[in-house]
Amino acid sequence: PAARARPAPPPAPSSMAAVRDRSLRAGKVSYDIAKNGHVAAVLTLARAKYRLGDSVQALVRMNAPDAMVRIVRIAASLESHEDLDASMALLPTGRIQKATTQVYATHHENTLDTRQTSFALVIPSGATPEFVTSGIRHGWSLRLSLLCLLYSSDAADDMQSVHLVGRSIIK
Repeated sequence: PAARARPAPPPAPSSMAAVRDRSLRAGKVSYDIAKNGHVAAVLTLARAKYRLGDSVQALVRMNAPDAMVRIVRIAASLESHEDLDASMALLPTGRIQKATTQVYATHHENTLDTRQTSFALVIPSGATPEFVTSGIRHGWSLRLSLLCLLYSSDAADDMQSVHLVGRSIIK
């Protein structure tokens, strides 16, 4: 009797493919955003990493009844930017980043009487993915700006307006 040839087993995934797969399947991540030691908001992202064409889904919890910080307005933007090695740069780092920053999606909302809000910003499928070379780093970020009222511990009627900006890297 002729022996039947068995098909070869599929190749084992590389460690890089396994890491990429794990990071894309990873659960939600949360970040506390604080001002003067008081939590102003909690940003929760549906995943830790995203691909081109994905929608960055976020939930922001804020304005708890006992909070010392009240969020009045929230602005979120999905941006890409480039960092150049200092030996290649003709301009200061801040001016280079300002010149190379591109905003792809934004969300603005008044939130004075809101306990939580959500938004979704789409990463264009034709955009440049994150990469690093010997002299250039192209990265993505989610910029979250919060306009808030800070209650003084001395008097609840004494309010100061402050502006918080938080960043979280989107890869």
